[in-house]
Amino acid sequence: MKLNWNLRMVCAQRGLWTGAALNRRLRERLGLSLTSQTISNLLTKEPKRLSRNLLLALCSALECTPNDLLVLEGAAGPKATRLLVEEIVSANQPKAPRRRKLGGKRRLAPAPVTRI
Repeated sequence: MKLNWNLRMVCAQRGLWTGAALNRRLRERLGLSLTSQTISNLLTKEPKRLSRNLLLALCSALECTPNDLLVLEGAAGPKATRLLVEEIVSANQPKAPRRRKLGGKRRLAPAPVTRI
């Protein structure tokens, strides 16, 4: 089972052939302007992370649903579904904070001040 990012196809179906055209549509409909690098990355690569707000903005500007942008391919049996869910959960787990090693360098107390 594989999850495919389908933004370029959805844009093409709506006559948006360039990143500038997509950015113009976002600006006209939502008042949102993304950098050209962000637009280019969204169109050419599968995003590693995608905020819910950006997904909703793209759906609103393109008049589509998240299912149009994220297409699930392959068998959707119980085992494949469980593996996909486990992969999604592990990717979204917060990283544990790094802990200091015990027994490292010990800090010395400051030298006592002597008054004469």
